[in-house]
This record gives sequence, C-alpha cells and structure tokens, in this order.
Amino acid sequence: MTALEMFASPLLTELNCHIIYTIPISLRYSPSFRQPMQRFQDCLDLANIPVFECDANLCPTTQPDQMGRQILKQVINKRLARLTNYNTQDLFTPEALELLCKKSGGVMRDLIRLGRTACQVAVKQKATSVDQAIAEQAVKEERQAYTISDYQFPELAAIHRTGRLTTKTHTLPNKGEFVISDELLQNKFVLGYYDKNQNPWFDVNPILIEDLQRWQATQG
Repeated sequence: MTALEMFASPLLTELNCHIIYTIPISLRYSPSFRQPMQRFQDCLDLANIPVFECDANLCPTTQPDQMGRQILKQVINKRLARLTNYNTQDLFTPEALELLCKKSGGVMRDLIRLGRTACQVAVKQKATSVDQAIAEQAVKEERQAYTISDYQFPELAAIHRTGRLTTKTHTLPNKGEFVISDELLQNKFVLGYYDKNQNPWFDVNPILIEDLQRWQATQG
C-alpha cells in the first residue's frame, strides 16, 4: 500500500535526473498499479529463467525448458570455476544438478542457495560430491521455508492450470482484504516468466509442486 501511494504521486517523475525505481513483483502485476505505471516511460521486468515450457496458450507444461536449465547450469559452472581444481563434474552429478536447477524455479538467489545447501549437506555426510539423494535433502531443507495456508491452495491450482493470475481476494484479521495472487507472488509461491514473444505467464514454484499435488489428491 505504501509503495502504491508513492508511485501514484507525480513527484517521482518530476525529478530532473536519471533514476531507477524498483517495486515488488506483486505490485507490478496488481490491477491497482496499472494507472500509476503509465507515468513512467519504461518498465523493465527482470524475469525468472523458465525451467519448464508453457504451451501456445501460456499454460504451464511439464516439458523441461532445456535452454533455461542450461543457463542455470552455466551459472553454477562459473561459480565453481572460482574454486581451484574443481568443476561441476567433480562436485555435482548430472542428476543432482538437474534437480537443483529445476527446483530453483529459475530464481538465481534460490539456485545459489540450493547449491550451497547441497554442499553443506554433503559436508555433513562426509561425501565427496553432491548426488541426487543429497540434492533431494537440500531441496527438502529449503522447502521448510515455505508455509502454505489452506486458502492459498485453490489459487495455486488455478494458476498452475491456466498460467494466469486471478483477482480473487481473501481477508485475514491482521491483514484485511488482499488479492491472493499478489501474496503468492510476493512470497515466491508463484513465479512469473515470459515466453519467446515476451508474453507473461505464471506457474507454481517447482519446490512446492508436490505440496499442491498432495492437496489436489485430497480433493477427489
């Protein structure tokens, strides 16, 4: 709400200087922010790197985005290149690296954190490399940072099915009424991507997909 009030003010565009403003991704896609956005010449989205492809209707699929995953692997490679006498093949099995890239959802900070957590797990287990079992344990540990509420599951299911956000709202005593999709974006429960034609689409964070599948199984 504070950010919305700030960007609704004409003062931000009257400053006689070069300046870049950053905003939460949930605000970027909020219907209430579309009018304030018209005040600015350019709006640059720093999109996540897709780890799955979308179809022609911008709906998520289970088809891996090979180009996106290769980019993520290159990021890990470059990080490891700074370590003397080490490379990806020495520290990560192909299966482990693939899993970490997939579960990162294409979010760079999450990718690095998953890789670091996997290395820490390997050290605890006195392993000389990160195999798939260690990578799965790292994913499990990172998953603990997310807590999904019951009212969020229907929205997660809808977004995973359609690739689109909704305007459905929910009310909490300490928060008032809010758009659920905005909350999901802000907490990285849902991630935003662009297709090859720069059309936006959305999907559930891959690290949470098993939780969604378990919930769907209980719905009959």
